[in-house]
Amino acid sequence: MAENYLVIWVDGNIDMANQDCQNTMEQLRAVVNQVQPCETAEQCIQQLTENQEEISFVISSGAIGQHLVPDIHDMAKLNAIFIFCGNKQRHQVWAQNWPKIKGVYTSIKHICDKLATAIKQYNQGHMSEILLEIEHEPQAVQDLVTYCQEQYQGNKNEIKIINEFQRNYKASDAIWWYTRQCFTYKMLNGALRTLNGDIMIRMGFFLCDVHRQIEHLHKQQQKTFEEGNPAFSFTYSWFGRVYRSMKDYSKSLDYFQKCLEIDKKTLPENHPDFGITYSNIGDVHRLMGDYEKAITFHRKALNIQESVQCNPTDCATTYINLGETYRQMKDYTTALTYYQKGLEIRENKLPKNHPDLAVVYHNLAKLYLSTRQYNMAMKNVQQAVEIAQEKLPSNHPHILEYKETFEKIRKKM
Repeated sequence: MAENYLVIWVDGNIDMANQDCQNTMEQLRAVVNQVQPCETAEQCIQQLTENQEEISFVISSGAIGQHLVPDIHDMAKLNAIFIFCGNKQRHQVWAQNWPKIKGVYTSIKHICDKLATAIKQYNQGHMSEILLEIEHEPQAVQDLVTYCQEQYQGNKNEIKIINEFQRNYKASDAIWWYTRQCFTYKMLNGALRTLNGDIMIRMGFFLCDVHRQIEHLHKQQQKTFEEGNPAFSFTYSWFGRVYRSMKDYSKSLDYFQKCLEIDKKTLPENHPDFGITYSNIGDVHRLMGDYEKAITFHRKALNIQESVQCNPTDCATTYINLGETYRQMKDYTTALTYYQKGLEIRENKLPKNHPDLAVVYHNLAKLYLSTRQYNMAMKNVQQAVEIAQEKLPSNHPHILEYKETFEKIRKKM
């Protein structure tokens, strides 16, 4: 399969006759086939300048990177930079000033892991853009209806809604259909979460219609209200959540930041809404793989949520998002602490079979799987599966996800 990525590895000590360099190259090519070694900053700049097609990633030694990064940072095709060095502390000082630098590492294995994550996030973030460019046939609505009727065969309630969709769907109603808790919302969110290309293509026309209606409503609201009007805050927050669910994280972040700007102009500094907005921004940074920023914004959220009167479940969400951030950073002890704080609140405030509890149990199961505590992992994933099977539709993506984790744990026991 052809790849659209280029990795440029820059280090003055590269010698492809050397076994260590060969091993490094082999590990990098296991992630991205096209890897270009360069021994100087000038060679790297030339490669990036000549590259008009591929999305590029640069892995640079600390010594070269310190002088190279200012010259390449704003190049459009450059997605991310990783610093590969022997003195992590020294190079972290200057690296933190450049957003495209995704970390300073002393191990090529860690860089390969982060590189794979960066590519996955790029694919997720741009899948919707690709679909928005596709021309959709008039038959697309009927094709989706036929497919959904087959998938939901025997489910009288969903079939009734699918038939209603067939009769009444208009592009101008796309957001209404997207926010309705029925097959449109479940299937599109599930496809975006798992990058299910088949369903995403089938629902491409619907994604386009949702996107266009969001853009239209945004323009209409800008005409109707002054930019600092508090009504905008809710609207921007809603747009942020929609784009987050579509995995268009850059747009999601943009809308949440606009929401924050209005909150700062219109609300007292410790208003509970700040906690929600900071938590949303932190969650998007986590999804983008920028864990340090995620932690910063989640801590800002908790500074408010722990000190003023706010909805306890909002605070629980921030705890759980922090736990997920630390789990993804492999800091399992800290992750467990935050998961338990969030779980305690949700168990006290929600019914015992609420789907939000299943989310935490599943997160705990993944944590215990990573720490090889398989009995605890199995206990939690069973709770997640039981709740999901009781409270969610049989084809809900969470059920599939929980069962996949169950199988992974079962094989380890």
